[in-house]
Amino acid sequence: GQIADHLLRYADPGAQIICIDLSQPMLCRARRRLHSDRPAYITADLASLPFVDETFDGITCGYVLEHLPDPSVGLRELARVMRRGGRMLLLTTEDNFSGAWTSRIWCCRTYNRQELMSLCESLNLRWKRELWFTPVHRAIRAGGICVEIEKA
Repeated sequence: GQIADHLLRYADPGAQIICIDLSQPMLCRARRRLHSDRPAYITADLASLPFVDETFDGITCGYVLEHLPDPSVGLRELARVMRRGGRMLLLTTEDNFSGAWTSRIWCCRTYNRQELMSLCESLNLRWKRELWFTPVHRAIRAGGICVEIEKA
């Protein structure tokens, strides 16, 4: 619910927001945290989303890919439900020093920036720009991979 909280505050008031998680308890937690009935809360597997092709013009995927056995399956499904010209905010754990600690704590994988970019490109997901939480994060290359993507 952390990313959805920002969307509720900053997205257009008429924007439809859908929160998706494989875990029903996590969706219940998000609902309690957000104190809002505006988002739809849907239990779904990222490997098989219950939406028709090109449903969304905006997607956020925050720290999910590192928990998938095969990230290409999840990214392919996100690309399928995203409209051409749509944007995605993708955040994931990077294969650097801070990512190694994150990986140990959260029992997840890390991603090489170039390899992830190549995988995205193969799915017509073009990296528009890399984002950093703060200038310090950028200087020391911490905080993981945070990138704005556009579907070609």
